[in-house]
Amino acid sequence: MSTRQLLPLIGALFALYIIWGSTYFAIAVGVASWPPLMMAGIRFLAAGVLLLGWLLATGHKLPARRPLLNAGADRRVAACGWQRLRDAG
Repeated sequence: MSTRQLLPLIGALFALYIIWGSTYFAIAVGVASWPPLMMAGIRFLAAGVLLLGWLLATGHKLPARRPLLNAGADRRVAACGWQRLRDAG
């Protein structure tokens, strides 16, 4: 593999390492000062806003409103339920 091909791979792995590693630190700091479900909600909201911005910036269109609302309701129940079980134990 040439250096030209290797540099983007190293950059992607470094970004993954920093982003993934900082997640656990941010959760530990956040849960110490906020209730677990509030922290989970803030994390999911921030992730959703970032992903939506990235999709719109790359030219994707928003899905129809009704399927988006249904998917959002399903994800809130599943994500908050999982977070509650994980944080309680």
